[in-house]
Amino acid sequence: MDRERWPWIIMKEEMRGLLNGRATKWGKEVKKILEKMGCEEVVRMIYKEQEIEEIETKLDEGIMRIKEEAKKEDEEAIEKSSYCKLYKKIKIDKDKNYYWGKDEISGEDKETWARVRCGNIGRGGKKGFKDWRCRVCEGEEETLMHIMKCEEIYEKVGEEGKSFLNEWKNLENEEVEERLIEVLKGRIDGRACTVFRKIEEILREKTGLRNLGQEGHQNNDVQTRGKKKRKEK
Repeated sequence: MDRERWPWIIMKEEMRGLLNGRATKWGKEVKKILEKMGCEEVVRMIYKEQEIEEIETKLDEGIMRIKEEAKKEDEEAIEKSSYCKLYKKIKIDKDKNYYWGKDEISGEDKETWARVRCGNIGRGGKKGFKDWRCRVCEGEEETLMHIMKCEEIYEKVGEEGKSFLNEWKNLENEEVEERLIEVLKGRIDGRACTVFRKIEEILREKTGLRNLGQEGHQNNDVQTRGKKKRKEK
C-alpha cells in the first residue's frame, strides 16, 4: 500500500492512538483481536512503517496460533463430550474434512455422512431423549452399532439395504464398532449413505406413529374426563 495514501495515513493514526492510550472504538477492537492472536507488536510495527511483508508474516503467525488453539479446544470438547463416543475414534487427524471439497460427491451424501459421523441418527445416550430404546424393535439401546444389526430394521430397509446390512449382521458388537470406525474414517460410501437415509426414514416414521399413539391416548383421556363430568352434573 502506498504510504502517502489516505488509508495508510488513517491506519497509522489509529495505531498512534492505541500506543498513546487514546484508542477509538475501532482501535480497541483491533487491539483485542491482536491480543488474542498474540501479536500485539503489529501496532508498533505499523506505526513505525516497517515492511509490509514483516507485518503480514506476524499476522499470519497470529492466525495460525488462533487456529491451533481452536483445534485444541475442539479436541478437548470432543474428549469430554458424551454425545457421540464413537466420534472420538473416527475424527480425522489432520485438518481436512476432505469429503466436503469433493465436487463428484453429492451434497445429499455429504450431509448424510456428516450426520452419521456425528452420531445424529441413533438416540442412544442422547440427553435430549428420555427413551433410548430402538424406535423400531424397542429392545436394545438405539446406538449406531445396534442399528447395523437390528433385525426389524433389516426387514424394512428393502433389498438394497438388506444387501448392505448382510455384511454386518453376523458380526459381534466389538467387530461392528471396529468396522464402523474403518468405514466412517474413510471416504464417503454412496451406497452406505443411501441405506442410512432409508434407516432415518424408518426411524422417523416410527417416531410419528408413536406420537400419534400418544395423542390418541390423550384424546381418549380428555373424552373420558368429559363423560365423567357430564355424569356428575
